Amino acid sequence: MHLRVAEVDDTIVLHLGNDDARSIQVSRSGFKVATAPVAFEKKRHTQLLPELLSDWSLAPLGELFNHGGESNLKLITGWLLMALRETGPKPILILQGPPGSAKTTMTEALKFLVDPTVPLLRTMPTSERDLAIAAANHWVLAFDNLSYIKENMSNALCRLSTGAGFGTRALYTNDEEIVFEYIRPVILNGLDAIATRQDLLSRSIVIRLSEIPKERRLEKEVFWSRLEEARPAILGALLNATSAALSNRSKVTLESLPRMADFASWVTAAEPALGWPAGSFLEAFEENNGEALKTSLEGSLLAEKILQALADDVVLQGTPADILGLLALRVSHGDSLSKAWPKNAQGMSRQLTLLNPALREFGVVIEESHVGRGREKRRWLSIAQIEDGGQGAAS
Repeated sequence: MHLRVAEVDDTIVLHLGNDDARSIQVSRSGFKVATAPVAFEKKRHTQLLPELLSDWSLAPLGELFNHGGESNLKLITGWLLMALRETGPKPILILQGPPGSAKTTMTEALKFLVDPTVPLLRTMPTSERDLAIAAANHWVLAFDNLSYIKENMSNALCRLSTGAGFGTRALYTNDEEIVFEYIRPVILNGLDAIATRQDLLSRSIVIRLSEIPKERRLEKEVFWSRLEEARPAILGALLNATSAALSNRSKVTLESLPRMADFASWVTAAEPALGWPAGSFLEAFEENNGEALKTSLEGSLLAEKILQALADDVVLQGTPADILGLLALRVSHGDSLSKAWPKNAQGMSRQLTLLNPALREFGVVIEESHVGRGREKRRWLSIAQIEDGGQGAAS
């Protein structure tokens, strides 16, 4: 049983949400409403998608949303296009901004466009099991007003983004494991940098929103009335772009392969139908990835101390324990007790593995080798600033 979206051969099938089998079927030649060739599960909270019109346009997205610029609008549109696919890794869309930036309203509206349910938003689950249950019941997962994502939930979101399964104990048992394998489009919103771990950020699109000026604010009732009116045109434009992506995807060759390359390739294949210059989506996506890498360093105490030490021309060579000892001299007693600071060489090595891609963007290279033989053989690390990378050192 499929949930809202299915892919059959070279056709994408979108369930309208009726009790019957009516669906929108998208192929290389276009899209139409027809009886679904596969079975869909309709949940009690499932709401209807709109009846299609002959006029399509994405213009209302730019007019109604506080998106923050054309690059952001391309990224949001790309996320919507990937949400119409059952297969393929799906970037997590993170909307962050101050009060008055309409991040909650935008989160609701984006889910409403492709997977309307009642309610539209949920609070973030506190356990992997509850996240898996949410994924079993919703196609698009939209979580509101986050302040922090714990490590276990960050890891679970990464797996949900790419379709990697995760296991958890069955309820009321100690040894029986249930394995969940889902891939879902996810939206998160919050005030500030709610995601700081590099592995989650590398799978995310982070949209930073500004407060809406008073003269541009809409009453909630007016916003939703306009979105409801524009919804058929927006969905039609997304379906038309999806048809173009199906037709063009075999012809797409990316100049460079970013993380989530399948996603970037899919949206690039839709560019002709969206009226975007060739390669403009990849450019926006890679720029966003670069900003995310900066964020992962800004949220890391270990990275901060590495960059400070290198800026002071400290030579970071030796065993992991040696380097941790050198860096620990720069950490206050309070920070050394925090969870953010590695307590041993093994913990530091784990953090360095996650931070390595972001550090490379700052021109920092980590090289690993071994010294000694037999029982005296030890890991040897060298951390050096090869070039500034255009970012500068953290303060």
